[in-house]
Amino acid sequence: MSKFQIIQADPAQFKEQIIDFWSKYLPGTLPARFEWLSDGNPAGPAVWFFAIDDKNELAGMVSITPRNVVMNSKPMRAGILGDYIINGKYRVFGPNLLLLKSALASMIGLNLNFIYTVPNAQSELIIKRVSAHKVGCFKNFVKPLNAKHYLSKYVGSSSQGLIAPFVNAALAMISRETYTLSRSVLGECTVFDESFDTLWEGVKKRFNMAGDHGSAFLTWKYLKNPLHRFRMLTLKERTDGSPKGFIIFNVEKSRLNIHDVMAIDKTSVSELLKGLVLMGRRENCISVNIEIFDTNPLLSALKSFGFFDAKTDFGVFYIGEEHWPDNDCYLFWGDRNL
Repeated sequence: MSKFQIIQADPAQFKEQIIDFWSKYLPGTLPARFEWLSDGNPAGPAVWFFAIDDKNELAGMVSITPRNVVMNSKPMRAGILGDYIINGKYRVFGPNLLLLKSALASMIGLNLNFIYTVPNAQSELIIKRVSAHKVGCFKNFVKPLNAKHYLSKYVGSSSQGLIAPFVNAALAMISRETYTLSRSVLGECTVFDESFDTLWEGVKKRFNMAGDHGSAFLTWKYLKNPLHRFRMLTLKERTDGSPKGFIIFNVEKSRLNIHDVMAIDKTSVSELLKGLVLMGRRENCISVNIEIFDTNPLLSALKSFGFFDAKTDFGVFYIGEEHWPDNDCYLFWGDRNL
């Protein structure tokens, strides 16, 4: 049986192996993500831990990406556990548990207040074994925009074209975007300037848990992200052009995916959602999709706009001394998918 050494090391010396692990076990992960994780994050670069076997080969790895957050009204530094991969030949008798324990034991040394992660089904059991506890889940909400796509599962092709317009009209009639007034200016933005810092400072105390949404983080997370082409719908005051809110999204396979939302009040949230739904219809998207934490206060707005729970949940596990808030955790899929 092999013995393993766990080290915290500069990932540059393992770059080729990291990219090889991604291609084998996390297909679709672009090599450019390596540099992105190392440069530009206002909270600091990702920290890597590696398991080395007795033949000096890479047996496993895990990363902790820091994130500045506000939790229980206090500024904190969180770590997001990810890239947890064990070489296939060591899945049974390998460094699985030892690697995670070593990474989590570094929390204080890395100046982190807590660590959280969203494990896949294979990793969830071992995450529980290192004293992580479940604090909630990300839920998948969907708003259908094109009934014809969904009707194809239940009725013949000859009937779809006849029925779909009536179903689409009914969906629009009961959805809030039909009745939401536009009082501000909507448009797409390609730059996050200092005015977004002012927006963040004005809203961050409203939530019991929220990640940094300052301009530096938004620029790194979305504009410099190599994995997706993100777009930003902004809502601005008619008088002075100051931002009232924004939605980060992308369109993939005819689905409009929301990754992040921020706004100064409920009215602004409604205006943003209306603008995004109408944009999705103009671009012939079949649905608007969002993964959102189960105590996020935005849930009520989504339901009023006709989003429904797709019943696809992803558990969030937490390690730390600070009490994880019971409500108003303003987290989206963009807060974990680093």
